[in-house]
Amino acid sequence: TQFKLVASFDDLKECIALHREALKLRRFPHPDRSTSLSNLPIVLSVRFKDAGSLNDLNECIAIQREGLGFMHFPHPDRLGLLLNLTNALSTRFKVKGILEDLEECIFLYREALVLTPPPHPNRSGLLNNLANGLSTQSEVKGSLADLEECIFLHREARLD
Repeated sequence: TQFKLVASFDDLKECIALHREALKLRRFPHPDRSTSLSNLPIVLSVRFKDAGSLNDLNECIAIQREGLGFMHFPHPDRLGLLLNLTNALSTRFKVKGILEDLEECIFLYREALVLTPPPHPNRSGLLNNLANGLSTQSEVKGSLADLEECIFLHREARLD
């Protein structure tokens, strides 16, 4: 996209405005609403990375959650949206330390693993991501069960 090439914040702002307008025009049950629910969070997350506004990250998460409601299993785009949402939740957990974000992330990684049975090429990365989430949760909650599952998943990822 143009804003990546010239790094213009104004271009990014315009891109977000256009995606918001597209989403507004694609009210439920418009067949392309799920596309808008996938695209707008991507540019919001880019702006969050550039400007650090938690409002962008919060909106990104809210829209991705709505998008999951349109992409029921086994929708072909569900995995991508799950992974984008886990990235956003993980980022917000790192910034704000909200335990519910970490717990939702772990829950969504488990669903993503269901969508990526062996020998799926993304499976070992997902196993590691889930293991890392459980490791963090183990540190926060002091849960031995989370730590044991973390170790098991890291071993499984190595064998994958």
